Amino acid sequence: MGHAYLDTKATCADRVADHWNNRRGDLREFRDATDFTNPEGYEFYEYALCFDYVDQIGKAPGYWRYQMSTGGPQEEIRYYATKDIPSDGYLGDMTCVEFWLLDWFDGAPAELVGDDLELALWVFQMHNAV
Repeated sequence: MGHAYLDTKATCADRVADHWNNRRGDLREFRDATDFTNPEGYEFYEYALCFDYVDQIGKAPGYWRYQMSTGGPQEEIRYYATKDIPSDGYLGDMTCVEFWLLDWFDGAPAELVGDDLELALWVFQMHNAV
């Protein structure tokens, strides 16, 4: 059997939960460490490829993107807000936070709620504090 994220025939919708579980574990290691360094010696700020704002001109409002991998597959957390660009310390206007798995003309989100949402908001706050 194996994991869905290893199955190349599975859709992103089939695999998104497994991918989030892996990334969630990594992010928890950083959050729970006193110096934000994981057991392999990487610092939290070395983990992501980028943290940027994606402006969807002419489409739905933009979102903040915490991108953890690119290519096939790509993994990112998207922070949707009621305003285009948040000001310092702003979390109150978040309308939705999702983990996205994107892989060659396929993509699927998993809405983050509860402890997963709290973890994702910690990531957002850490990058706004810099």
